[in-house]
Amino acid sequence: MERCRYDYIGNKVWEILIEQKIDKLPIDIIKICKNMDIDVIESNFKSCSIDYHDKNIINFDEKIKKYEKIRFLIGHELGHIMLNQENESYSEKEHEANLFSRKLLAPLGIIYNAGINTPDDISQLCDVSKMVALKRYYRLLKENIIHRYGENSLESEVIHNFDNFLKAYRKQKSNYESKKI
Repeated sequence: MERCRYDYIGNKVWEILIEQKIDKLPIDIIKICKNMDIDVIESNFKSCSIDYHDKNIINFDEKIKKYEKIRFLIGHELGHIMLNQENESYSEKEHEANLFSRKLLAPLGIIYNAGINTPDDISQLCDVSKMVALKRYYRLLKENIIHRYGENSLESEVIHNFDNFLKAYRKQKSNYESKKI
């Protein structure tokens, strides 16, 4: 994926987090969809997003029972709706929608500023699967070398919006760690 496309997806995620006034983890993906007038339904059909009479609908397969998987699928389908994917191949569209969902449900700037340093902590705090958490963890390790969180003005605004959550989380984490000693 080209860097400009990767950055576009990140900016789109940050814009949504800002517009929806999201300020805590785990991200409430259903609330985001509801606020964006996107219906989320469960049926016996394969998961997909549909534009029906100018109304966006996200469907997820009722056979899927894992909460984390449902959250990821909704984020994935929201990615298809939000990203301009007209000129992308099928595999590029799927890869981008997966990336969108990971970035939305587990934003690295927030994870970094929370001081989270294990995949298990990411999974627990963000309500994502172990696989998504592991991918975000490896990305966090890679980004820590080359990225300064908050340099992008959109990302900086998202981090600022999470200030109260981050302070409370770090305090809770500090209290827990001091009790372990």
